Amino acid sequence: MNPSIPSAGRMGPTRDPQAAKTHKPGASGNSERPPAGTGDSTGDPAAGSDTTQGAAPFAGTGTGEWSATPAADTARVSLAFEVTRQDEDGYSARLVVRNEAADLSSWTIELPIGGQVVSVDGFQWEQHGDTLSITSDEPLTAVDKVTVTLDAHGTAEPPADCTLRDGDCGVSN
Repeated sequence: MNPSIPSAGRMGPTRDPQAAKTHKPGASGNSERPPAGTGDSTGDPAAGSDTTQGAAPFAGTGTGEWSATPAADTARVSLAFEVTRQDEDGYSARLVVRNEAADLSSWTIELPIGGQVVSVDGFQWEQHGDTLSITSDEPLTAVDKVTVTLDAHGTAEPPADCTLRDGDCGVSN
């Protein structure tokens, strides 16, 4: 352990109890994160990270200080949402997820959604209240995109925001 690098694990991670209810162990291919401060499999605490969902990761400045500036390799995706059908029975929508940064080996996005989702073609999904979680175990390479189609009962409400687990997500409607 490098004594000049502070260990974030001494205070323990902050967990969102709502996120724990929507997590499917093994859905992303990595069901467990190493405990805070333990780093990667080598035990180097500087090699791992433990960020709270939606928070910017902390980056070392090399001077023993830490900042909340996102690291250059922070995962980022953009999400475009288009309603393709709306009638008295519900709606269909197309979501285009575009990787704006480094390759993702798997990914999970969460977004507010109108109505009750009944199907998401080709992806693992869960809905809790008005939040839809979509997970893919397939890689999404840098600047690549994937199209997700869904059907729902109710009225479509295009999302104003989204969340990428362990990264940043922005709506680009």
